[in-house]
Amino acid sequence: MQQNSLPKNELKKEYGAYIYAGAILVFICIQLAVYVAAIFIWRGEPDEPLTPPPEFLLFASFLLQVGFAALYFLFYRKHRVKPDHSLKTKLNPKWYALSAILGVACLFLFMSVHILFANFLENRTSFTSPDSPFADPSGFIQIFLIILTAVIAAPIGEELIFRGGLIDGLNKKFPVFATAALSGILFSFMHMNPASTVYQFFLGFAAACLVLATKSIIPAVILHAVSNLIVALSILINPVYSFFNLYTQRLTSGWGIVLSILLAFIGVSVFAGLVVISNKKRKIHTYYTPQDKSIIQEKQAAENVLSSPSPSLDNVSPYNKSSKLFYACLIAPFLITLLVWLAHF
Repeated sequence: MQQNSLPKNELKKEYGAYIYAGAILVFICIQLAVYVAAIFIWRGEPDEPLTPPPEFLLFASFLLQVGFAALYFLFYRKHRVKPDHSLKTKLNPKWYALSAILGVACLFLFMSVHILFANFLENRTSFTSPDSPFADPSGFIQIFLIILTAVIAAPIGEELIFRGGLIDGLNKKFPVFATAALSGILFSFMHMNPASTVYQFFLGFAAACLVLATKSIIPAVILHAVSNLIVALSILINPVYSFFNLYTQRLTSGWGIVLSILLAFIGVSVFAGLVVISNKKRKIHTYYTPQDKSIIQEKQAAENVLSSPSPSLDNVSPYNKSSKLFYACLIAPFLITLLVWLAHF
């Protein structure tokens, strides 16, 4: 009986790919709803572009993050499976402080490479950066919605999907660093904005490494929130903007370009190193009770039975079926985000 139930239980660990597909569907539905609402409410002359107020777009972004969080919790609750990486994991307090420090470090390590890529797009391609509701805020409501969405809602909603559910699925199929890289790639293209692709990839990779190192989503949420907070402050406070503008200018010309690439390499090495060190410590300090050993041995025996040649399992194994659906739920949504990404050119 244990052997028969094992494939179904292990199958549930792959649901992260299905959550990712659902998240892209939620994103597209909200984008369409925003567009339709803009047509009916703020429609001007036929040749004039739609100009919904920034408050409306910011509120729609907030609803998107609420949708992400709701999708994550409802999905896991429906299928009654405990995530491998969750918000409830108990951590050493040093991880909270380290995550905040690394959130600041992300900007200094990866921002200049991001600016280099954005400049390349604008100078060498037909890309023009679209107007953002987060740019040039005016009034209390806009500032409040920027803080609410970028600093609170987005770090929670996006991390639940991309470093919670998605990593649970990827980690069952790919090595640890391939999992982190894929999480970063899918996260960056989800934003469907070419100008932010490079920084979003590095931010996603860094957050994924923290999750893989700690088995908790909380450090990723902190890193994401701190990074977004500093970006928001650079929009709202002129001295902060001037500081980062001067910093990136120095690193995006002449020998600064070489330094920018070196900083990005150092950043990737630091986050990858956290995963390596944590995994080594986990192996050294892992002790099993006799009951744990019995459970592990039963699972290993069941896996051996499933992996052995058997006519009854060939071509009909739940693993084979789930693998096809797993990759479909990764590739199809990614292609959609890629097409929208390319449509900006």
